[in-house]
Amino acid sequence: MKSDLLRRRLYLFSERIGIRQSELALLLALVAVTLTAGLVSGFWPSPQAPFSEADYAALKAEFHARSARALREDSIRTAKFHFPEAYLAAETAETDSSMNNSAESVKKSSKKESGIVNINTATLAELERIPGVGPKTAEAILALRQKNGPFTSVEQLSAVKGIGPKKLEKLKPHVTF
Repeated sequence: MKSDLLRRRLYLFSERIGIRQSELALLLALVAVTLTAGLVSGFWPSPQAPFSEADYAALKAEFHARSARALREDSIRTAKFHFPEAYLAAETAETDSSMNNSAESVKKSSKKESGIVNINTATLAELERIPGVGPKTAEAILALRQKNGPFTSVEQLSAVKGIGPKKLEKLKPHVTF
């Protein structure tokens, strides 16, 4: 009697949602398998960890060491493509610590700003920020400016002692008048 009532309700349910009896039978079989699997899994013991906590601590330490090394290498790679001067300084410091003089020169050149400097109004310190211009060349530029007045072209810098044709070409993008 109860089974007839259950069948009638399932039939009405299947008619209401629009599925065939074969589809309903498949759905009921899936529900039964899911419930059976859930009950059976409750009786099975949970799996044990394949290694001890001491092994895990060693693996964790190794992971952190490799992660730190990867981050260092990544920062050097990033510096190489985004900040070439910083990359050169880092590469020089890491590869050969005995070359302190070259590392210092790279650091000095990276401190120089590559902005455009007006040579008619620049101070000694501003002239020294131009790549390729040191203290003596900056003093010579100031002396020539005081002697002859303001510069009217960049080519006039070739009159400064220490500035030849090659150096003049390197200075042109960084100088205005």
